[in-house]
Amino acid sequence: ADAGRPSPYPKIDFCEDPEVICGSAQYSELKWVAGMTEWVDTVQSYDKDGYSYLEDLKRFVNGGMTYDTFIMNASKILQHGCHGDYTRCHAADGAWERMDNFKMIMKLFRLEAREEELATASSSSSTSSFSRPTPPTRPTRTRPPTV
Repeated sequence: ADAGRPSPYPKIDFCEDPEVICGSAQYSELKWVAGMTEWVDTVQSYDKDGYSYLEDLKRFVNGGMTYDTFIMNASKILQHGCHGDYTRCHAADGAWERMDNFKMIMKLFRLEAREEELATASSSSSTSSFSRPTPPTRPTRTRPPTV
């Protein structure tokens, strides 16, 4: 705001109080905005030492979304800025809980891999093998009879 540009948070001085990002009750969305920015800047653009997050994401999806190393690498990239096994990169804090949460979300969106789809995926690598969500059905409403 002091730079003369419009700001959605003109009354917050992030340099003076960086904790406002995670601790503001008034601006609770800041934590999500910061998290999404960090994800885009750090994880999605990660391409180092022969490993590309976006290429691995494609392999993950096309392989039936059962490749747990992909989820672990995303956690390591976010927390430590590196990927790979423990000899190259330390384990990310909370990685197992993050993986469980990821799998729970996949189930909620009905995107979890199914055994029969995995068998099909192994014979054909050109198609994605995850379960697409089934659109919800709306209950039909009946109108009361007109008198």
